[in-house]
Amino acid sequence: QLTVAPGHVVVNDLQTLKETKFPELSWKVDDKKGSAELMEDVIEGKLDYTIADSVAISLFQRVHPELAVALDITDEQPVTWFSPLDGDNTLSAALLDFFNEMNEDGTLARIEEKYLGHGDDFDYVDTRTFLRAVDAVLPQLKPLFEKYAEEIDWRLLAAIAYQESHWDAQ
Repeated sequence: QLTVAPGHVVVNDLQTLKETKFPELSWKVDDKKGSAELMEDVIEGKLDYTIADSVAISLFQRVHPELAVALDITDEQPVTWFSPLDGDNTLSAALLDFFNEMNEDGTLARIEEKYLGHGDDFDYVDTRTFLRAVDAVLPQLKPLFEKYAEEIDWRLLAAIAYQESHWDAQ
């Protein structure tokens, strides 16, 4: 059974697919959960399928590498900002200026790279290895990281150490 979050933009696409190509297609809308909670339910085996946007899936797979994309159901969709249609274009003009400036000075590209730039290099095996190390090795090393992390957060020190040695004492 396919379950989607309320208000998900893909519901119209599902209805079109049902009417034009797949009359047997069915789904339910869970009014109590968002996309992230539905992805958790898929991981836990409580649901068969859900629909989420590619950014959410990419970020979610970092922590839950067992989450797999079964099917791309739409082409890439542009992100659109809406403002009230009230005869006053001040907000729209300010948004346009804001995004044009961010685009021209490279800020938008830096933000996109920072938060979304690593989605394509997801590696299931590396992620599983890291998560196993977090469960098995980090609890033993945590007191040392906390002790020696003077001016930086111990988690940053642990992350740097993992990148350098994968927490291998040898």
